[in-house]
This record gives sequence, C-alpha cells and structure tokens, in this order.
Amino acid sequence: MGRKNNTKSVQDLISRARNLRHLASESRQLDSLNRLFLSRLPSMLSNFCQVLSYHNGKLVIETQSNAAASQLRFITPNLVQQLKKTKEFAALQNLEFKVAPTKVARKPQAPIPKPFHVSSHNRQLLEQTADSVTSVELADSLRKLAKTLGKQRKN
Repeated sequence: MGRKNNTKSVQDLISRARNLRHLASESRQLDSLNRLFLSRLPSMLSNFCQVLSYHNGKLVIETQSNAAASQLRFITPNLVQQLKKTKEFAALQNLEFKVAPTKVARKPQAPIPKPFHVSSHNRQLLEQTADSVTSVELADSLRKLAKTLGKQRKN
C-alpha cells in the first residue's frame, strides 16, 4: 500500500514538472515577444507597456495608463507594419490594448473631532463684536455663531 502512494506521488511530481517546464517555456517566449515589441516602440512608451499574450494573430498589450493606450492606438498602423516584418509577428492581425487597473490607496479615516468648549465670556465677545460691526451680514453670522456655540455647551 505504501508503494502505491509513493508511485502516485512520483507521478504527480513528474506531471507537475512537465507543467512547470511548459509554463517556463511559455514565459520565456512571452518575454522574448515583449522585448521585441518594446524595441519597436518610441522610448517614451516602452516603460508603460508590456505584452500580455499573442495567440491566433492577436497581440494583447497591457498599458499603465489610458494616455499610453491612446498613444499606442494612434501609432498602431505603423507599429503593426513594423512588427509584421519580424518572423515572430509575421501572422499579426490586430492589437488589443488593456489598461492595468490602478491600485487605489485607502484614504486614512478622518480623525474624530474632539469636543471643544467655548466659554460664555467668548460667546458674549462674539455678540459684542456683532453689535459693533457695520456689515449686517457679518453681524448676523457672528450672532448665529454665538447662539450655536451656546447650544453646543448645553448638549
């Protein structure tokens, strides 16, 4: 019974190794295509793009921003002509651009305001100031502020 389990484990390892070899091979091919693609781009775009996949004549490119994707769409006809001249992209039919999702930083929560106390003397000063200003709007605002601060004290 122990042998069957060992045999199965070895078979699983061999199978996994085959899958890993295939995955490593695909990764090398993708890296090679990516380098070739980037070499055909204007230098200002090459830092913002990478090849995601190339299957059945469709090359999928990931960009870091909508601006980079727009620039790529603008140069696509010329870019496709350049890429088709290489043996790797000879069967290229179209390009598709995908914008990488941006990582949204969580905003820190605003601190809870500490309750504050305005003395009755300060509220009286606000009312006295309201009586002495010439602007009606400012006087009304000062009185309203003094009244609001008085209500907060009661709560």
